[in-house]
Amino acid sequence: DSKAFIQLHASRGSNASPTIIQNGDIVGTINARAYDGNSYASMSDINFEVDGAPGDGDMPGRIVFKTSADGAQSPTERLRIQSNGYVNIGSGTAEEQLTIRNTTQHCLVRIISSNASGVSAGIDFGDSDDTDIGRIRYYHDNNYMRFDVNAGEKLRIDSSGNLRIPNDNAQLLIG
Repeated sequence: DSKAFIQLHASRGSNASPTIIQNGDIVGTINARAYDGNSYASMSDINFEVDGAPGDGDMPGRIVFKTSADGAQSPTERLRIQSNGYVNIGSGTAEEQLTIRNTTQHCLVRIISSNASGVSAGIDFGDSDDTDIGRIRYYHDNNYMRFDVNAGEKLRIDSSGNLRIPNDNAQLLIG
C-alpha cells in the first residue's frame, strides 16, 4: 500500500560527503507566500528543526509554526512542538507540557464555552487590560463556581457546596 509523502532531507557537509546535523539546525521549511499587489510576501512558515544532540539512531526534532503579523511580511514564531512533546504558544521553549508566553503584550489564557442563551462556563487566567483578571468561572445555568479578583467577585462555589464571600470587606483566613 503506497501513499504520497513529502520528505525533507538535510545534513551538514555536501551531498557527496554528508556530515551529522547539529542541534538547532533547520532540516526543512514549508513557506507560504502571497501576492501583496507588488510582490510575493512571506506570510507563514512551518520549520522542521533538530531539537537536541543527534546521534546514530537518535534524531530529536521539533516543529515551529510562524505567522506574519498584520502590517508585516516577516513570520514570527507562534507555536512550537518540542521533541519531548511539550507545546509552547508564543515564542521560546516550553518548560511544562503546555506553556503560553507573551513578552510583548498582556497574556490571557481563556477557555470559554457559551450556549445559545449566552450562559458561559470557562477558565480565565493571566494578565489582561480588562477587569476580568484572574477569573475562574463555571456558571452553567446557575450551578456556579466563581472566583474573580480585582474588579470581580472573589469567591463563590455553591449549588449546595455553599461558601460565598462576595463582600469586599469580608476576610476568611485559614492557616
